[in-house]
Amino acid sequence: MPYELEDMLTRRREVTFDFYGREMHAEYWVERMTKEFRMELLRLLRASLKMQQRAKDLGEAVSHVEAPLDSEQAHDEDTAADTALIQFKADDDKVKRQIDVALIQVLADWDLLRGGKPLPFTPDDMWLVPAEFEGKVVAAILEDARGMGETKGTPNSNPSLIISSRRERRATSRSRRIG
Repeated sequence: MPYELEDMLTRRREVTFDFYGREMHAEYWVERMTKEFRMELLRLLRASLKMQQRAKDLGEAVSHVEAPLDSEQAHDEDTAADTALIQFKADDDKVKRQIDVALIQVLADWDLLRGGKPLPFTPDDMWLVPAEFEGKVVAAILEDARGMGETKGTPNSNPSLIISSRRERRATSRSRRIG
């Protein structure tokens, strides 16, 4: 049976994940999930997790400072700590921006709202989304996309059908619950 290219390129899949007890949904463009793109998303997710660990380690180091220091030693350590925090913030911001850009490329829809309207997929709007939430979205998409093209990602019975409401889309969309 023939398969229209437009239908193939507009295939979407929905993932469901938990965020602080709330069931969240996101849809992504199937054909944008190339092996290379999945590898990049995984790299970004790992980088984000490393940044979270660095933040935890920095917090623990600061909380264990006990003895008073002489002024020269205190000044040197304060300078080193300030430099480390500035570098950490720059690295964390860089990873967040990279995740934002990657999600903009692959996300088709989600049920994250701002002012009662779906949050647009623009760099400025994505910057507002907590990294923890984006990490959950990336993890759900990566889990769903694992093995894509072999057993997953089969088209809906009518992939060119434009479904206007989320409820109707969920009724016809293949979905996996993650987390």
